[in-house]
Amino acid sequence: MAKYKYPWIYIQELSSSFLPQSKDDTAVFIGYTEMHENQEGQNLHLIPTLVNSVKSFETFFGKAQLEENIEITDLSDAANEAISVGFNGSSSLHNLYYAIQIFFEQGGRSCKIVSVGSFKNVGEPLSAIELLAGLDALETEDNNLLIAIPENQNLPETDFYILQEKILLFCKAHRSFAILDLPKTSADDYNAIISSYREALIFPYLSFGATFFPNLVTDFNYLYQESAVKIKRSGETLSLLSLKESDEFLYKKYTDCLQQFFVNLPPSSAIAGASNINDMDRGIWRPLANFKVERIKQPEIIINDRQQEPLNIHPSGKAINCMRKFEERGTLIWGNRTLGGTDPEYRYIAIRRFVNRIEYTVANLLKEEIFSNNLPQTCARVKSKTEYYCYGLWNSGAFCGPKPELAYFVKCGLNETMTQQDIDSGNLIIEIGIAITRPLEFRILRFTQKISS
Repeated sequence: MAKYKYPWIYIQELSSSFLPQSKDDTAVFIGYTEMHENQEGQNLHLIPTLVNSVKSFETFFGKAQLEENIEITDLSDAANEAISVGFNGSSSLHNLYYAIQIFFEQGGRSCKIVSVGSFKNVGEPLSAIELLAGLDALETEDNNLLIAIPENQNLPETDFYILQEKILLFCKAHRSFAILDLPKTSADDYNAIISSYREALIFPYLSFGATFFPNLVTDFNYLYQESAVKIKRSGETLSLLSLKESDEFLYKKYTDCLQQFFVNLPPSSAIAGASNINDMDRGIWRPLANFKVERIKQPEIIINDRQQEPLNIHPSGKAINCMRKFEERGTLIWGNRTLGGTDPEYRYIAIRRFVNRIEYTVANLLKEEIFSNNLPQTCARVKSKTEYYCYGLWNSGAFCGPKPELAYFVKCGLNETMTQQDIDSGNLIIEIGIAITRPLEFRILRFTQKISS
């Protein structure tokens, strides 16, 4: 018997149990911002702040950091136009503003922002300590959280894994879920990076997070300083700002080129936005896979079926969920697995998050019973509240079973979940069993053809 030291609701997951939720997990983004102040002048540094639109974010936190090292190379001649745009030097490591844009474009309705401070100078490294302070700022949040830190991808390697470990530990303690990104990859090295990533994930509680890959090419444009945009043309270097004043035709030509230079983002923000609308409109128990992501031109790396096989299912159980582009369908979320793939009960994101929500909700239902007399009437009251909650979930299609009694059970009482010693010790134990529906991940079609004789 566990030793309980103070009055509270204690959760124990039983291997034979199925446990699930409501529709309002709070999406949270942690990162650096241009500013962090509300309209009353209150400093919002490390204060979780609700925003319900990109405009709301801009009011409190500003916009993206202006790029300083964009370069346009014009090798055009009389016969051909050859213009390219890229970075010649460090790019900004701050992507939270663009991430919030993508979140709301997926249909996300609201999220909380934790600003860990103002932008670093372009080229200056980010701080895992500062981002961890943003995670600590969530300790008092009274809800299940869906946590994304898109700038995690821009940390040095050691700091990258420290932060991912801390996120998973936080999610285990607070019945929350982490949407994680891989380190930066390319078409040439992604297999090696994923292999290293799996080897580095030796910390526990992997089922409380899921990783998505690859990065996404959005249809957003980088914000930039016109005076800092350089143009290499005919052996000379010009600034975009100088052309604005001297050559209106060339200025428009090059600004049009900049409109084709698109922001590249880790996928976590798109997943958070899709999850937010999915939870509210369909239910957290429904898998997110097959959801089309908006404002995405394509994944940075195009993956086919054969290439996805070792990513989705791996002997380590550490699944990497893919973002896939399909002709005429666009870019889809093509995976629904947690990193805890060796856990038969929590290998799927929808189940892990659904379990988190049930545990959290039932614990809240019982808080008012703390310090109640440990009598049969208390058990009856607790059981009635929980059964009512479970019935609502069943009625919404959250779990299988044609009748409530075949879909869930709730037990609470002497000789049912408690001994006399439990009662004497002040323990009230409730057991919930739920027939949860699992994602239909593989569809198998069998064809039989009769051969004419």
